[in-house]
Amino acid sequence: MRPIKLLITICQCIVVCCTVSAGLVGADGALPATVEHKSGQIPLSFSSFSSLDSTSAARRGDIVPSPVYENDHTIFFNPYYGRTPLVWRSRDDGAHWRVIYQAPFKDGEVNALAAVRSPGATELTVYVRYWHFWHEIYGLVRSTDGGDTWDERTTCDWYCQEIFTTNRPETIFAVRVEPYYPSHSGMGILRSDDGGLSWQEVWGESNAYHLYISPAFDEDALLYAVVDSGMIRSSDGGMSWQRPTEEPRPDAPMVYSPDFARDRTVFGGRGRTLYKSEDGGLSWQAVLILSEDEGIKDLEISPDFGEDGTLFIGTSRSVLVSYDDGVNWSVVFSGQEELIDLDVRRRAGDTPSASDQNDSRVRYRPLSLFVTTVGYGGNHHPYSSDGGLTWRNMNPPPER
Repeated sequence: MRPIKLLITICQCIVVCCTVSAGLVGADGALPATVEHKSGQIPLSFSSFSSLDSTSAARRGDIVPSPVYENDHTIFFNPYYGRTPLVWRSRDDGAHWRVIYQAPFKDGEVNALAAVRSPGATELTVYVRYWHFWHEIYGLVRSTDGGDTWDERTTCDWYCQEIFTTNRPETIFAVRVEPYYPSHSGMGILRSDDGGLSWQEVWGESNAYHLYISPAFDEDALLYAVVDSGMIRSSDGGMSWQRPTEEPRPDAPMVYSPDFARDRTVFGGRGRTLYKSEDGGLSWQAVLILSEDEGIKDLEISPDFGEDGTLFIGTSRSVLVSYDDGVNWSVVFSGQEELIDLDVRRRAGDTPSASDQNDSRVRYRPLSLFVTTVGYGGNHHPYSSDGGLTWRNMNPPPER
């Protein structure tokens, strides 16, 4: 997710544990009760309280955990801006960092980093896109050994904003926006089936901002795209697109069940309403409405959703969790800085005890939660290794 350039007075972040409930859509089609999860609106039940260190290092950049973080403990960091665009990697949960890629110019930006482990592969495949706005320098590189070595690919064009991977080893997508200069051309969605060596335009009617690709893409070829007019859907890998017209329906963000190929479950947000589909997005039901001054900015789901029913919502300054498929919700993180990104990965750990599983508030989960906030001087990266019970700040690599 790209940074929100906003200065907010830096304050301590707090972890609060408070339970809120929301009913499912009734037979009469009525929406669930509004969830009021702020301290002035419902009683708080503090089972723990910890202050995050507000003096931790701040840099404008993004933390990207490995898709198999539970196995390799690998995290990538790419600064949004810097004297030299770099990509850093840590293989010990952020304790130590080293540079694994340096763009071939100064004062530019690494504006996209995507990592995937293809079926049967032993190493991560990592894509990095770099650019320099003023000098019109841009490129795409790929590593198939987790960042140890790199080879140049063919970047889609100057205005590509993000790279999106699939579970098909060589198939990737890119989104792009309207050119700044009349002499340039191109916007929409591009697809590559050779790991970024060549590209074809699959949508060119408007700007495209984000893609939500099925985890079973190799089988169902399903993806949703956020474009100027809202959400569009493709069930043939982007070769044709449809505009969903059913109501109610979400817009963005979206998140698929990790067992999507079997359960066809997907969640989506629209403003302050959370929707759920159990037929692959053909029909939707509202399952939660946040309070009027909140909105759904990010959605994440447990890799073991089929067993633990755990789902996360990122709002402007908090993270909510549900342990029962979206019925009941608790706040596991709240702070004063603007939340701009949330990632959830499986973490090796013990199975929760029976008593813990029955706790109605915040519960232990063998999940790592990565939060990125923006405040004075840059981004902070609150991190939890127990599903949100406790938090610490993860320090990014030093400025260079």
